[in-house]
Amino acid sequence: MTHVSNTKSSHMILLSLIVYVVNYARCQEHECEEPESCAYRDFGDNDFESLECSGLASCYGASGAFACDEGDGCEVQCTAAEACAYSYIQAAGIKQAECDAFKACMSATMDFYGTEEFVLECKGYQACAGESAVDSGFALLPVKQEDDYYIEGLSCEGVQSCHLSYFYIEAARKVTCDGEAVCAESIEGLSCEGVQSCHLSYFYIEAARKVTCDGEAVCAESMFQIISPAEGFEFECQGDAACSGVKAGIYIERDDTDTKIKSITCDGNEACLESRLQIYNDNEETLVIDELRCEGWEACKYLLIQVMTGDVKIKKCICDDPSPYSCLCATGLSICEELEGEWNTAGTDTFTCG
Repeated sequence: MTHVSNTKSSHMILLSLIVYVVNYARCQEHECEEPESCAYRDFGDNDFESLECSGLASCYGASGAFACDEGDGCEVQCTAAEACAYSYIQAAGIKQAECDAFKACMSATMDFYGTEEFVLECKGYQACAGESAVDSGFALLPVKQEDDYYIEGLSCEGVQSCHLSYFYIEAARKVTCDGEAVCAESIEGLSCEGVQSCHLSYFYIEAARKVTCDGEAVCAESMFQIISPAEGFEFECQGDAACSGVKAGIYIERDDTDTKIKSITCDGNEACLESRLQIYNDNEETLVIDELRCEGWEACKYLLIQVMTGDVKIKKCICDDPSPYSCLCATGLSICEELEGEWNTAGTDTFTCG
């Protein structure tokens, strides 16, 4: 009888251990595969390896704060229609977050502290879109606050994939808008590929190395706040109307050690048409921009450069297009040490600025 009792106890202990291991595994890997299977669930605060929301609205309205070791390669995956819509998710030590489906993360609030490989990918129609500029938001920051520790950043691919949303990005290696009208009427900083993928969004980036708007109207009517850019920073607008109507602000703070920008490029017909660049230099050192280059029909027409604070100079301003309208009525060029090309600041025989 004692032997049977001991055997039964052993089985109970083994069963409890199995249940514990299964529950622990579930804690480590949250898998929500069925429609609405984890909708409105509070995952609480715990360690994790991955959060997979692959069913229709499977994590809709869910919330949770997760942490993982840097080497684990933790991921958040929202890969079905409205899978993580209206969710609130925080994750530290994360390697990748993916919103890859129709409105997968629409109107979500997500704070990510990423490793050096970290990238947020928004793919699909309105994948990371919001209903207003303050309705949803994404914070992308490095998990380590150290010099030369950068995350990869943000990628928006698809029609209106980041439309009407807010992004705060710190220490990103590269900020790229690549596609047709992808960043139209957005504020600053990401990788966008697809028609109006970042339309009417708000982006804020600190310590960026490069911002590229590559494609037709990709950043048209956008607003950019570029805070303490890294030394050798480049701002590239490539494509017809790539940055037309852009309002960009570059902010150099008092204690910044980097006070040199490599280039600002407007390459394409109407690439920077009617754009405005405001520069705030609160540093004692002069901010030096190596080159401003405009190339294309009306590429820099009505371009306005304003130095709001401090000392700023551009070594060379180049209008590299035979058209007399390419750089027509551009203003603020007094900070250019050398002017090259046809800068028709007063107008032409048939057109007067003013």
